[in-house]
Amino acid sequence: MAFGAGLDPYDPATYIVIYGFDQALNEGRFRTGDLLVWDSQLGSNEAGIKLEQILNDNSFSVLEIYEPREGYRVLGGYPHELFLFERRNAVRTFTTDTLIWNGTVLGHIDYRADRLQCPEDEPKYWCLKGGEFPLEFTNLPVPATGDLYDEWIISAKVTCNQGSPLAFVLKQAQEGQDIRYGRQEVQNGDLLFSRRVPALKSTTVQTIYFWNMSHEPFSLEGLTVLRKRWTQRPA
Repeated sequence: MAFGAGLDPYDPATYIVIYGFDQALNEGRFRTGDLLVWDSQLGSNEAGIKLEQILNDNSFSVLEIYEPREGYRVLGGYPHELFLFERRNAVRTFTTDTLIWNGTVLGHIDYRADRLQCPEDEPKYWCLKGGEFPLEFTNLPVPATGDLYDEWIISAKVTCNQGSPLAFVLKQAQEGQDIRYGRQEVQNGDLLFSRRVPALKSTTVQTIYFWNMSHEPFSLEGLTVLRKRWTQRPA
């Protein structure tokens, strides 16, 4: 990062590698306007700084969020992402849109579900037919102008045949070209899919779907889909 920013990595007056994040220590470490770069591989692991520690500190503003074109998970299971912060007081808040709760659709969300009749006659169970893409959430909104980022959180209990590979995919495209593809393998048991979406063109086509490589039927219990819309303002 020092070389990329044109800084001397051995000059502690301009470039400091940080290990640990303690509020009392930080009060004497940062000056207003200082920049802090955090990424999920080195920040969460080598530096021992969880992203939430900085996001929960209102003395730092989020300047930029970078997501790789091909999404993957780094050591510790964290999605690969990079944040650029500035030492400047800010207040971050969010509004939660509950689109599906415990299997019941509550808000407007475009989706296609190839469903079967479940043995359990309860709304919380979704039984899906065999097929490559049996469940798709389409035309998902992107952050509104001025919003910081969206956070999509999807959870369920998955029941599938042993050895039947499943994956959950977030895909974004602009003008017919893919700009982001993030995939997460799915196993029997609890599914938690959470991804941040920074500001994008309003014409971005965003989709989240199951990729059912075995084409075998599977079921979801308690499917829940949340969209947290994060905003930020100067403190």
